[in-house]
Amino acid sequence: MQSEAKKIAVAVIAALLTGLLGFVVSPFARDLWSFGADTFLPKLSKQGQLSLVATFAILCLVLASLLYCSNSKRMMQRRYQHLLKRGFWVHRKTGQRVCGNCLIAGIESPLSCFSVIYPNGTFQRYGWFCGRKDCNTEYHYETGDVPGDK
Repeated sequence: MQSEAKKIAVAVIAALLTGLLGFVVSPFARDLWSFGADTFLPKLSKQGQLSLVATFAILCLVLASLLYCSNSKRMMQRRYQHLLKRGFWVHRKTGQRVCGNCLIAGIESPLSCFSVIYPNGTFQRYGWFCGRKDCNTEYHYETGDVPGDK
């Protein structure tokens, strides 16, 4: 799992490289646009051509942002129910409990219930534990979490 500082550094470097690439490519793109506009769109004025390109660019940005937003949060809410008091998520169809920390990171890590049977025959459950090695998050166990539990 990357630290926040590393993620920020990668984002800044990506933004700088994108800006540099735009600066280097812009003269070539301008010449290519002039050639394409003169060849394929001769009846539109330069202002009409620019407004057409701006409209398509805005449309592409809106569609890309809609696709990004719909794939992450909505998909998670459709598949899982968040138990606010407990902190973990439950799969709506299977009932499998999933670690909230891992799920937000895009990893579906099931939770395991840790329990102990004492020599005198008593049985006690202690909590829900994430099975992922890098996470090891523990969630509180409540009576009734497992069907048949008293």
